[in-house]
Amino acid sequence: MAQAIQVVPGVATKAAALVVDRVASEDILRGDFVSSTSVGHVGLSTQDGTLEEALVLGMALNDALTLADVEVEILGVISDPLFSPFSPQEILFLDTDGAVTNTRPTTGKLVIVGRALGDDEILIDIQPPVTLS
Repeated sequence: MAQAIQVVPGVATKAAALVVDRVASEDILRGDFVSSTSVGHVGLSTQDGTLEEALVLGMALNDALTLADVEVEILGVISDPLFSPFSPQEILFLDTDGAVTNTRPTTGKLVIVGRALGDDEILIDIQPPVTLS
């Protein structure tokens, strides 16, 4: 069984994860969900924009200014204090501006990005967007 590896002290940790490196096409914060904007580049995902903006690639593992490198976890478990508000087994959805929420959207795009596991952990398991309105 894979053991959690600390990426940066005090930041996200990952275990048995699929991670890719991309270039930020805008400022991105650790924990933001991102979509491809062009070959090798990512920007913030959003559920209230275009279909392309709702096609989530993964979650940023580090802060990145525009044109800086950003690690993106596509699949796997992430442990981070950012996820402490979520209860075990809650389904997590894409919100606006790259954010994650446990509130199911009623308009825009429904995008499931994962599930809360408890103890500050979530499973990243991104599903295709479904148009609600």
